[in-house]
Amino acid sequence: MSQGILPFFIRSCPRLEVVILNDSPGREAVDMLWSLNALERVECTLHGMETSEFWDANCDLINLARAPALSYLSVSAPWDYGEAAWYQSDYEPMPFASLKTLKLFHFPYEDTLVALLEKLDAPLLQTLEIGALHELERYDEDHFASLLGLLEKFPQLRALNISGLGIDEPLTLQPSLKLWGLEELEIDILDAVDESFVSQLARACPQLRRFVGYTGPHEYASPWDLNVLEECAASMPRLEYLHTEFYTEYMDELKEPTARSLVPITIMVGNSRLAEEDWGQVAAYIAKIYPNAICRQWPSLEWDDMADDELVSNTRRWRWVSRAVAEVGSRLNLIHDEDT
Repeated sequence: MSQGILPFFIRSCPRLEVVILNDSPGREAVDMLWSLNALERVECTLHGMETSEFWDANCDLINLARAPALSYLSVSAPWDYGEAAWYQSDYEPMPFASLKTLKLFHFPYEDTLVALLEKLDAPLLQTLEIGALHELERYDEDHFASLLGLLEKFPQLRALNISGLGIDEPLTLQPSLKLWGLEELEIDILDAVDESFVSQLARACPQLRRFVGYTGPHEYASPWDLNVLEECAASMPRLEYLHTEFYTEYMDELKEPTARSLVPITIMVGNSRLAEEDWGQVAAYIAKIYPNAICRQWPSLEWDDMADDELVSNTRRWRWVSRAVAEVGSRLNLIHDEDT
């Protein structure tokens, strides 16, 4: 919907619930929008705007905090946004009384996201999705830690997705970090994650059920060692979905795992390379930790319908791993049923 026609629809539809815009709504329209008592969802994609127009556009959108029923707000900046500031720290706090989902795409990190989150007052916020500039920017762990620290003030936060902030140093979380309600976490991680980080994450997010740590396809990304799985089983008892890439060579150097989780879990292995001679050892190792795991290289239903010889060699080996793990899980479940 364009800016010119929006005021007409607002006047004609006082019970309007959803507005999708492809440019700035303008001050007049925003002043009308926030008075719509039924307005629940606003999506604004500003890719076609000039950077010089973007400042005023988002000053307008901030006023949507006054919309009493607004529960979903998504704003996507122009691709050529550059360093122009979207939000300044001298603004008043933004009290979004009903906001549950907030999505912000293509914004600079330091002069925008942090300042906005510091002022955002959204006690009901459950889902936060952040996409920084469209070209990957690399930030150190201090940036990431400061961002996570700001999220503690959202007690209802359940899902967090941070993309475009490539973390290229070993991650360390603050010991005091408490995101105790968080159940889903997706982040860009370019450096390999170790058992220490998993332990810290489990302490900060004890309810975590879904963890997606993207590592590629960046050339400077490092896959995770398989022994991270043991720490996941030991410290994340609720985890049921894990998506990353693993380093599967030198299996002989891995210690015998002592932790085991019988929770059904889907392990997405992305582009993890698996040699012909290693797949059996990989399957045995995973089965000892997660005997009820389903290992998949791609989240595609077609994978189940294809014959082995139709799959590329690496994907075929991961299918063999999944089958071998499933056999172990079936035997363990049978023994458990007989004992009970």
